Amino acid sequence: MSLPLVALSGVRESGLRQAVLDESRAAEELTDHLLDLGHATVHHVRVPPSRREDGRTTGWRRALKRRGAVIPALSDATWDPRSGIEIGRRLAEDPSVTAVFCGNDEIAMGVIRGIVASGRRVPDDISVAGFDDHPLSALWTPPLTTVDQDFAGLGRRGLQLLLNEIAGETGRRFSSERPQLVVRESTAPPPADAAVRRIV
Repeated sequence: MSLPLVALSGVRESGLRQAVLDESRAAEELTDHLLDLGHATVHHVRVPPSRREDGRTTGWRRALKRRGAVIPALSDATWDPRSGIEIGRRLAEDPSVTAVFCGNDEIAMGVIRGIVASGRRVPDDISVAGFDDHPLSALWTPPLTTVDQDFAGLGRRGLQLLLNEIAGETGRRFSSERPQLVVRESTAPPPADAAVRRIV
């Protein structure tokens, strides 16, 4: 007896019905948003990847490469939001840093705390963005620019693929949807003297 099987998220698997959220495209759009505001580049605080490089990091890197921007060294956080505080302090010490994309909202909140504790302002001096649209992200100070992932929609798409599998249909086997960029007050154009600080 065969068991109908559908995968939700993960790396695309051949021969398997699968529904995913395209995190790499969403991260690319978020990075483009920061570049479009006028930032010369975007630093990335990575959460522990489930494989060599997750989609969020891939999309960030792809956007910077496509736009001809410098690709800064990665900053690695743990799953503990407090790990973002020290990273925020370190990034705040570099006057050339004007934009930071964090691998999730909790780390972004820690990074903001570290930046502010160092005497710099978000977003006046440094823009910070997260990912996942955590329930507290809209209530944070400042409200956090992020990416909203439709997990309920992912479940519905996966269920439909499963029903198709049970019915023996040979049609669509893969469903992908890009999470939505949510722009809030934690991102803004870089300070007017940012170009001078990069040169000095």
